[in-house]
Amino acid sequence: SYYDGRFQRYKARLGELNTMMTEELGRIPAANREAIAMPHNSLIHLANRYGLKVSATLVDDGEDAVRDFLAANPNAVAVNETGRDDGDVLVTLASETGSTVCNLHTDAIDDEGMSYLEMMEYDTTELVDCLAG
Repeated sequence: SYYDGRFQRYKARLGELNTMMTEELGRIPAANREAIAMPHNSLIHLANRYGLKVSATLVDDGEDAVRDFLAANPNAVAVNETGRDDGDVLVTLASETGSTVCNLHTDAIDDEGMSYLEMMEYDTTELVDCLAG
């Protein structure tokens, strides 16, 4: 049927995406896979699946969240390129810790019509560019 065919094509495309992400993210050295900070837990499953370690998130507001974030001393900070309000805070914290900033589309697809698959390809490329050093 029409829907089964579309499902099979999309499932195959997801398999190709997984293979690409495994290969590309595998290029990141082990030392650079540690201590990645994110604005929230939106990428925790990606991190777990592909061997990245999230050391801090900025889930809560206030001094405690900022203190905990700085104490984690992340080597990279992932910020949402699509304009979340916490991006500016994270960029400031990154500059204070000497962290690299990775500009991701973490939980929003842009206004230009980026698909989920395109977003994941973009984020994978950005993570590799940012962390493979």
